Amino acid sequence: MRLYLFKRVIMNYHAFFFLFFFSCLLSQEHWQVAGDIISAGLVITQSISNGKINNASSIAGYEIAHPGYYILTNDILYKPQSSGTACILISHDNVVLDLNTHVISEVGESSKGLSSYAIKISPGVKNVTIKNGGIKDFYGGAFHIYGSSENVISDIHIERMSIAATSCDEDSAICYLGYARNVFIKNTSFSNNENFTKGSVFKGNSLKALKMSFVLFSGNKNFSTG
Repeated sequence: MRLYLFKRVIMNYHAFFFLFFFSCLLSQEHWQVAGDIISAGLVITQSISNGKINNASSIAGYEIAHPGYYILTNDILYKPQSSGTACILISHDNVVLDLNTHVISEVGESSKGLSSYAIKISPGVKNVTIKNGGIKDFYGGAFHIYGSSENVISDIHIERMSIAATSCDEDSAICYLGYARNVFIKNTSFSNNENFTKGSVFKGNSLKALKMSFVLFSGNKNFSTG
């Protein structure tokens, strides 16, 4: 009887520790106190590696550097400090970024005139899905999917997204697409975006790699869709 009770206590302790660790992982929020991210919540529900998000504020607010399923827990407000940065940089294969109905927005008067992106994918990355949320108020573009001749980006899926009130100039686009193949956009809307000169929603040398279905364009100024 004593041996049975001892084993029972050990089993219950292990179960408690597992549940406690798992609940902490799901409820963890990552905050950058001084930098590009003003407020954000990003929780890793599955990760092959150690589950950490590397802070790389010189190039992005958040860098997703490990494969896994990432889900936002609240809206993100992004204030870029220099041009060419991104709110979220995806630098690894096999990533799902689920915005979970939340919105990534650019804020701050000092950010005006800085060309930044909501989401940027590094050269050579493959098999990425971005879904279930919104992007708005960025000056520079929503998506920067630009590889190189040696490091082509491939198999990118953008699903159930709303892109609104984002602006750019002739050197950029809402979706900048280069050295990429198999890029799919579906069930997504582009509305009330503006190009300050005249340009395209999509730009780059890989537009033939883009496949769209159930995509809505409405209220965009000085933009063509090709």
